[in-house]
Formats: sequence, C-alpha cells, structure tokens
Amino acid sequence: MSFFHDVVSAFGAIPDWALLAVPSALVLYTLATALFGGRRAYPYVSFALIALAAMLGAGRGAMADLVFTGLCAFVGAVARLVLNLVPAAVPVRQRETHAPQPADASAYTARLESAAVEAPVYIPISQCNLDMVHAEEYLQRLRRAPLTAGDRLEVDVLAHSLESANRAALTPEELVRINESLAAMFKIAAKYLH
Repeated sequence: MSFFHDVVSAFGAIPDWALLAVPSALVLYTLATALFGGRRAYPYVSFALIALAAMLGAGRGAMADLVFTGLCAFVGAVARLVLNLVPAAVPVRQRETHAPQPADASAYTARLESAAVEAPVYIPISQCNLDMVHAEEYLQRLRRAPLTAGDRLEVDVLAHSLESANRAALTPEELVRINESLAAMFKIAAKYLH
C-alpha cells in the first residue's frame, strides 16, 4: 500500500502548469487524427489520457482531481465532436478489389478455336433394346398404387426422366440415365406391385 501512496505523492509533486500537458496532448492527438487518419483508435487513446489526468490530479486532493479530470473529459468530448465534423484530410483507403483484368479477346478466341468440340454420338432408339411400352404400363400401375409421399415423388421424377426415351435417337449418357431410371422404377414396383 505504501507503493501507491508513494506514487500519489510523486504525482502531487508535479507542478500545476505541467498538468496542462495532458489536455494539450489530447488536442494535439485530435489534430493528428484529423490530418493523418486513425479515427478508430481515438476513443482508446483519449480514454487513456483522461485516466492519466485522473491519476495526475490524485495528489492534489479530491476536488482538484475531479475538476482536472472533468476538464480533460470535456476537452476530449469537444475534440471528438470536432473530429466527427471535420472530414479527414487524408482520404480513407478503400479496400482493393481483386477483379480480373480484362484480357485481350484474341487469347479467348484462340483458346476456343484450339479446343476440339466433339459432336455427340446418337444411338438410334431401335438399337437400344428398350421396351418403353412395358415401362409405361409399369408407370401407370405405380401411379394407381397406394404409394408413400416419397415414393410418389420419385415415380413422378422417373416418369419425367423417361419422357426423353420417346425421341428417335439417344446419346450414351441419356441411355445410361434411362437405364438407371428404369432400374429405380422396377425397384419401387417390386415393393408395391405383387
């Protein structure tokens, strides 16, 4: 406890005119912030300077400490008000965007021309060995069956995907998708149709 008493006594030994350095530092910091930026740190620095003013005034008695701390808080509040009203002399940096730079169109066209585009291979429906009449019969029977909501939705999706089989020719990818749809439909049929 004697350490704190010694610190307060040391603060009390500071001459009165030297105490004006704290509000002066607050005003100078406000000017520097207005000129060079750094407004985010202003509340923290001003609070630290006001706390320093309270510590420096502690050795002079309660009334002198209260008046001196009040004076510093008032100067800090007025300085903050002025700081909010005056625009920054140095503009605030905007975030950099990393948008791609427009390139020469010839690079894109050269890449497109060099890419070989393969025409899709179509298989005639007569060579696919699909009996869509049989599949349509199963779909009609499944739609009449008492299905659960999930199975009814799946049957509707399968019916939609099987509609592409009515074309004259199919790509190998479409043929695989139709075969998968038929397998799923027969699986549901095995569950409900006996």
